[in-house]
Formats: sequence, C-alpha cells, structure tokens
Amino acid sequence: MIKKLLLFEKHTCPWWLAYTWDHRLRQLVHDADSILKPYVSNGHRVADIGCGMGYFSIAMAEYVGAAGRVFAVDRQPQMLDVLNKRAQKRNPRLRIRTMLAGREKDDIGLSLDFILTFWMLHEVDDKAAFLQNWYSHLKVGGKYLLVEPKIHTSRQLFDEEVKICRHIGFEQLSRPHVRVSRAVLFEKA
Repeated sequence: MIKKLLLFEKHTCPWWLAYTWDHRLRQLVHDADSILKPYVSNGHRVADIGCGMGYFSIAMAEYVGAAGRVFAVDRQPQMLDVLNKRAQKRNPRLRIRTMLAGREKDDIGLSLDFILTFWMLHEVDDKAAFLQNWYSHLKVGGKYLLVEPKIHTSRQLFDEEVKICRHIGFEQLSRPHVRVSRAVLFEKA
C-alpha cells in the first residue's frame, strides 16, 4: 500500500541512468545556490523526495548546518548508497538522513520547513495521495518547491500537478525560473 502511494515503479528512472545527468557539470544548468538557498536556512529540517544521488541533498545539508537536518528519500537503495558516499567524501559532518520511500512517516514527523521534489513527481502514480502525505509533514508556513523537466512533463500534466497541490491546500507563491524545467513554489498556509 505505501509503495503505491509513493512511486509508480514502471516509470521510475533506472538508478544507473542518473550518472548521465548527476555529475559536476550539472551545476552549469542547475545551480543549487540560486535554486534552493532562498528557501533553506541554518537550522531547517528539509526533505529531498526522489533525491537520486544527492545533488540537491548535499547542497541543502550545507545550508541547514549542524542545527538542521536533511531527509533524503528515494525508492532505489543504489541511489541512496551513492548519495551516502558522496556526502561522506564532501563533508563527513553533513546532517543527511537517507531513507527508502515509504519509511518516512515515523522518522520525519510533522516538522519540515521545506520539501523539494525535483524532476520526479511525473513518476508518481497517485499524485494526490503522495502530495497529501508530504503536505502532512510540512509545518504551517513551510515551503514546497515542485520542479519538473520540460522534456518529460507537458504543460498540461504540470498544470494538473499544480491543481492537485492547490486542492490539497498548498498556496502558490511564485513560479521561479529553473532551467529546462517548470517550477512552482508553494507554502502550507
């Protein structure tokens, strides 16, 4: 049941394919500072859902510092293994908690300041249940950044995702520019 709520398996990108995109040159297209730093600060508790190999998780861990925590969630253990190795190499003190999708309920609680889904919501089967689940983990006033790839996500599909977010209770704040992507920043009112 939990797995069905989180990801639709046949559409999940193979873990090894992430190496084609998730490497040092990615910063030329997706500068983590410009995308995330306005929303993630020292002491924050944040979640990177569908974190892959940790490109954004590691950046957010640097922003939240020793007083914060990053929950990096993915359905593929191989992705989480690579993330852990990269984080250890970058800075062994980074506060990143990796977890397989479906096990976050008891570990995270209801206290997140920020949630990121970057290029992954289009892979979710039951988007309403998935988004409702993560909405429940967000503090009032907490932010949610939804980013989808233009290549895989049509304008129509993205607009449907935004509509679901609004229906659940997210308030749309802005549409930040993210290269080769469609993006919306929401807040839990």
